Amino acid sequence: PAADGNLLYNAAFTQDATATVPGIAGVPGTAYWTAWSNVPERLTTGVSGGVITLNVRDVDPANNWHVQLNQTEVPLTAGKSYTLTFKGRASDAREVAVVIGENGGSYARYLDGKAALGATEQTFTYTFTAPVTNPAAQFQLLGAVGAAGSSYSLSFRDFRLVQNP
Repeated sequence: PAADGNLLYNAAFTQDATATVPGIAGVPGTAYWTAWSNVPERLTTGVSGGVITLNVRDVDPANNWHVQLNQTEVPLTAGKSYTLTFKGRASDAREVAVVIGENGGSYARYLDGKAALGATEQTFTYTFTAPVTNPAAQFQLLGAVGAAGSSYSLSFRDFRLVQNP
């Protein structure tokens, strides 16, 4: 964890990717993060002032995971309680999934929440207990939502995941 206890690295989007610490291709400040779409040309990502924005064009909402913002290698310990907080907004009302769980296998979800984003930035808080020890869990925001073919943007900042005392 970071010195302040945050289990999410580069939560302020200030660190550039390197050969040993990848990030979102071509997007400065995204070390440790990835963005993904089932149709790559429909997703562009940018960072400005500590805010990451996913610009989705012509969405395929067949599965909400068709647009993702991810961080892997998140260490969790069985039986421990964790709190996740972040700020988010969208160009128009969108409900995205907020997930922490396995990065592979059965993709078990330890936190399976929702965030109802709107045009005004809001703070979202989730508390969960890890059911297993997983030194390489995955944090995800799943944002393929809305009517097929719609376009929108999702913006996030101030990610924080800490183990509760």
